[in-house]
Order: sequence, then C-alpha cells, then structure tokens
Amino acid sequence: MALHRSHTVLTTAAPEAVWKRWTTPADWVTDDPGVDACEFPTPPTVGARGTLVSGGKQTIRFLELKECEAMDFEIVLPLGALRFPHHMAPSPEGLRVRHGVRATGPLGWLYWLVAGRKIAAGLPEVMGLVVDHALAESVDAAS
Repeated sequence: MALHRSHTVLTTAAPEAVWKRWTTPADWVTDDPGVDACEFPTPPTVGARGTLVSGGKQTIRFLELKECEAMDFEIVLPLGALRFPHHMAPSPEGLRVRHGVRATGPLGWLYWLVAGRKIAAGLPEVMGLVVDHALAESVDAAS
C-alpha cells in the first residue's frame, strides 16, 4: 500500500505569491476547507512549531523551508507523522506547483487509513485554491 500521494498544477502566479500562501497561517485557513484554524510563527523557520485545527488540534513542525522553492511540514503523531512536502519550480509551461502528503513511522499505515487518504483526495481542491488566490495576488501586485 502506497502511503503517499502528490498533485501538481501549472500556474502563471508569481512564485512569491505562492510562497506567501504557504507561509501565512491565515492563508492556510482560506486555501484548505479542512483547516479550521492555524497558528505558527511568521516567517516560519526550520524546527518551528505551531498548531493546526482540523478535526482536532494537532502540533505541526516545519522540516524544510527554501524560499519560493520548497516547504515541508509534518503533523507530529504518536509513533508516526503525516508529512506535507510542497515544491515549486519554473517550467516552460509556467510555474509547476506540487503538494503532497506522506505517512511515516511505525503507525504510518494507520494514519494513512484514518486521514492520509482523505487529505490526498482533497489535494486538487486545495491546490486550486492556493494557485487561484496566488494568481489574484500576482495580478494585484502587477497593477
């Protein structure tokens, strides 16, 4: 059983606008219908922790932050985690943006069955909202 999924979209949004969506707690609530509340220090740093409310309150920890390139965080769980890698890169067709979800640890299989599959199914909607809002911000910034 695969314990990970990802989804990629192309956009003409500015990388800075996508990066802002990834690193602003209020934008997580706007861009993800499954997130009720989110709090973390801004700008986030590797190792920083915060909270995410989505069917309960979870602790998140940032694992990777490369401005306008990559962001990875995890929901810390007993004997496992759900990791959320985010990547973006320019391509001839536009900015290629990818979000993923991966279950890790000894109980990763359980976390995948309980939450990971549902999160993976929602990635296209979440990414659509991220890039649509980033594109709107890119257009506003250019005006």
